[in-house]
Amino acid sequence: MNQTVQNRQRDEVDDGVRGLPLARDRGTETNQLVLGRSPQLLKGLGVQYWRLNDLSSDRLGFMDLALLHERLDSTGTEFVDLDMSLAEEVDPSMFAALAAVLARENDHLCVTIKAPAQVKLAFSQAGFPAHIRTATDSLVGSENTDEFPEQAGPAMAGGSRRRLPRQVSVMEYGRFEVWDNELFQDYVETKFGGELIPRMSSALAREFRRSICEVFQNAVDHSETRLGIFACGHYSPQGRILELSIADRGMGIRENIRRRTGVEFGADHAIKWAVEGTHTTRTQAEGRPGGLGLKLIRSFVKLNGGRLQIVSDRGYWCLEEGGEPFMWYLPAPFPGTVVNIEINTADQHSYRLREEVDPQKIF
Repeated sequence: MNQTVQNRQRDEVDDGVRGLPLARDRGTETNQLVLGRSPQLLKGLGVQYWRLNDLSSDRLGFMDLALLHERLDSTGTEFVDLDMSLAEEVDPSMFAALAAVLARENDHLCVTIKAPAQVKLAFSQAGFPAHIRTATDSLVGSENTDEFPEQAGPAMAGGSRRRLPRQVSVMEYGRFEVWDNELFQDYVETKFGGELIPRMSSALAREFRRSICEVFQNAVDHSETRLGIFACGHYSPQGRILELSIADRGMGIRENIRRRTGVEFGADHAIKWAVEGTHTTRTQAEGRPGGLGLKLIRSFVKLNGGRLQIVSDRGYWCLEEGGEPFMWYLPAPFPGTVVNIEINTADQHSYRLREEVDPQKIF
């Protein structure tokens, strides 16, 4: 796709979703939770409203969050009301990306989410730090939800929403500081894996967990995030899916490559460059090789028939069901990087590292 077509598509998306920011006065007080603290809600504060019809782990879902970030970043509001009353379902792995979009210095953003009962349950099971109202509750300050800004949908961007089976076990949401390496390692070992992962040799299982922890370490070393690193996921027995998402609120892959190597890439091609095992921006002075974690995860996911998604800045990269990687350009930048790992738990194969295989026992 040439740059002219890309620009035209971005303009079409912009015309469909952008408008003047809406600000309304709250006429009554309500209990709300902030990301990390409980503030006194004052009467008459302007609130930013946004309609989010779905929260799906696909390119449209990430586009929705990128546009939400663009709106919040342009208005500088401290209060946001997300209307998800029309959402049929939510992908809990997207809670990490949503938290990255909503993160602010000193947790200085008050978040309320209006959602149906089943969506509210998923947020509650994950322990997501926002006040969730049921869809039957009225919006404080206005009953006219038709005036809400709305994100682009399938008709605007092409494609369809990814649907999850109804039976989903939600993984606990986690927020980590950059020094929480051991806490994140414990999170991976207790929340992601176990008997749900396809059979692996002990050596591969150890390297696989280490590769996931390297995704966290990459955010620590390269993103320069001051707002933490976020993780969440889910297990779907019906869909045979185990999913973990890791998000940071840092500079992004494209900017990191530019600063460390001087090479300029588009956001999508920067991700492609990063997932190649021979490439790394980690220096010898940092004491350990880089780039191997994503290479191993990518190799396993391709054999397993799972999925690997990486979103950074305006870039979207996806490897799915053993096919070839797919790249897309978001209409607005995502504020950081998200790595989403999906394992096909129906896979009955056994796996081991290549160096563990004895050629004399094959023939």
